[in-house]
Amino acid sequence: MGKRTLATIRRIAAKTPITLAETNELAANIEQVTIEGWRLIAQKDEFQVGDLCVYLELDSLLPADAAWVQDHATFMEQSKWRVKIKKLNKFRVLVDANPQIVISQGLAMPLAILPADCPIVENADVTDVLGIQKYEPINLWDADDICGQFPVWISTTDESRIQSVVNALDELHGKPYVITQKLEGSSLTAWVDDDGALHLASRHNERAKGNTIYWRAAENVDLEEKLRRFPNHAIQAEVVGEGIHKNRLGLKGMTLFVFNVFDRQRGVFLDYPDMRDFCMAAELSLVPVIETGAVFAYSLTALEERAKGLYAGTQTPQEGIVVRSQQEMPSMATGGRLSFKCLNTDYLLKFES
Repeated sequence: MGKRTLATIRRIAAKTPITLAETNELAANIEQVTIEGWRLIAQKDEFQVGDLCVYLELDSLLPADAAWVQDHATFMEQSKWRVKIKKLNKFRVLVDANPQIVISQGLAMPLAILPADCPIVENADVTDVLGIQKYEPINLWDADDICGQFPVWISTTDESRIQSVVNALDELHGKPYVITQKLEGSSLTAWVDDDGALHLASRHNERAKGNTIYWRAAENVDLEEKLRRFPNHAIQAEVVGEGIHKNRLGLKGMTLFVFNVFDRQRGVFLDYPDMRDFCMAAELSLVPVIETGAVFAYSLTALEERAKGLYAGTQTPQEGIVVRSQQEMPSMATGGRLSFKCLNTDYLLKFES
């Protein structure tokens, strides 16, 4: 996966009235608009079905001093210029004929925020044009231990949100699938070199050996010794436990759970059955599997509901789920593998709103 696309030119697919929960009267000034799989709150009649707009994804960080922000988005100062999920408890909207609390999963802005010389092309990425950055929380465990770049022979660990790549549901439809729990931690890529020495990388950089969460977790599971038995394979895993994101999984100590295994000789990720077998042979923990099936048939709404739930043994909402084909295959929708995440709305509202 490359740099995340945060702002795109998208088309308004639908509009839905919003009503007051107590009286069922129509809301005076707001309505719901749909862009791809995202549901957003917009000013009433600001957009019509079929209109193009600029869609800003969750975790977009707006450049506060930019002229377009000062002209069109000063209201974002109250959220420190970060696009967050919003919830309006006093309002309701129909989703698949069922009344639900209104949420907004991003921000729809008029095309007027774009420079005059910017081509208006549907689905075009305008992240850099608008100077938008991705919000990154400050990780206190990220010491100054960068010793190299992320390896070029394997992709980074970012997953596309399904609401931005809804066509992936059609690509996966009818195929064997696996749904795993998305763990809230810090991602790790690990491999051994020709001399059997372990190398670790975080999301973007290789990390020098030291007293960091990456190396402590690796040492806790004897990762170097285990990967030496499989020198042609690399793993990607989530480091979780005490001291990481408030340890919302409620674990003792620090450990890691594998979610990808990469065959370096063939240059491919292992299919799910082979990854499961690899983890068993290497004595490494696989991320919790929520569901496997022979025929994928989830709708977007059903998948969003499946993403809800708690981390085992806690009252903490899980971050969400990751869905992929059991057999590795490319995806036109994601531009990479047929794999995507669906975040838990309850988690987003509790921790990121």
